[in-house]
Amino acid sequence: MIGQSIISQITRNLPGKDLFVKIFAGITALVVISSGLIYFLTKHDPEILSDQAMLGEKSIIKNEIEGSGPIDEQAGEAFLHLGNIYYQQQKFSEAIKYLIKAKSYIEQLPKEEGIKEKMKLADACLKTDLYSDAQYLCDEILEKFPENADAWAFKGKAIFESSQEINNHVVEELIQTYKKSLSIDAHNVWALIYLAELHCRTGNLVQAEKLIQQALKDHPEHDYAQYVFGNILFEKKETDKSIDAFQEAIRQNPFFSLPRAKLGMVYYYLGNYKAAQEQYETVLEINPADYNTHFNLGVLFQQVGQLKEAAAQFIETIQLYPQHHKAYYELGTIYQGNNQFNEAIEAYQKSLAVKSDQVQILLALGTVYLMKNLIDEAKNYFVKVLELEPDNKIALQQIELIQSRKSTRIF
Repeated sequence: MIGQSIISQITRNLPGKDLFVKIFAGITALVVISSGLIYFLTKHDPEILSDQAMLGEKSIIKNEIEGSGPIDEQAGEAFLHLGNIYYQQQKFSEAIKYLIKAKSYIEQLPKEEGIKEKMKLADACLKTDLYSDAQYLCDEILEKFPENADAWAFKGKAIFESSQEINNHVVEELIQTYKKSLSIDAHNVWALIYLAELHCRTGNLVQAEKLIQQALKDHPEHDYAQYVFGNILFEKKETDKSIDAFQEAIRQNPFFSLPRAKLGMVYYYLGNYKAAQEQYETVLEINPADYNTHFNLGVLFQQVGQLKEAAAQFIETIQLYPQHHKAYYELGTIYQGNNQFNEAIEAYQKSLAVKSDQVQILLALGTVYLMKNLIDEAKNYFVKVLELEPDNKIALQQIELIQSRKSTRIF
């Protein structure tokens, strides 16, 4: 590819051991290439850089593909090159935009090459939480090529991530999907990895480790396999080994943000807040739209008493993902601690609007209304707590105090 040849020329004569110099030079090359392609593409299609939201929308890929028409070969090749550059940089939302634009060009590529590019698009969808679109793309591939093992594995991953609850029915469906992949290719690395993830999630750590070890035996330099291996080790309480696995994944792919994010969580768990913050901030340099890492960084700032910084991270989380009920709650606790009661109530109610059965939020709202000496409103929320948890001691105690001191402000 164009980008790869230029990067090779730039980095060929750099010191062999200076990885970060090479990475920096590579990024510089990618920026230069991207700039040229963007100039061509924006001239060819003035709306390509419009500020359409890529995250949080359903079936955006299907709608875009079905609504797009053919493009000339020169434009298609340019879109594909730019999409691949963003994909290599782990900037998946940007990659999706351009790979969609190249879709009609991709359809004209030789079979193996075309499938490879479609799988990149499906993978980018998985990485940006567009699970229904990832499944749509996999189904599209499987309709024409039912023996594509990667597509079966990616489809299983899309089902896994989009499931509200991993119950027995979902587990069985996923196992059959991954087995279909492995029946086509017994060493399919993605099926092995995703099946290991499934077993890790359901608590079968022995089987999870067996599968991931098989994947790593076949593909020792597979960064995602190392990442999943780290997760399994962490679940086994082998914390030091999990850190080694995450660091190995990062060594293999410095742009891979998931092991950095998990490494930050491990360091936070160990109380090493400085190291955790460094990992979180590096993740956000790679992927500024990672709302989970914004949230985790906010929790860290909250833990060390940097409440202004914590609030900023929770607000950023909400802007990126308005359904993040935990971010609303944590923001509410900061407002409550600052005696900003109206702002706290607003944040708590928004959290409740996303997820209505949160006892913690109902208790918080009751407490804030007590602090405002609005006794009836407070009692209503404590009653709602008892509807969910009839034996909740805090709610029972507060209602008893309200009844005995009807008009008294309670702290």
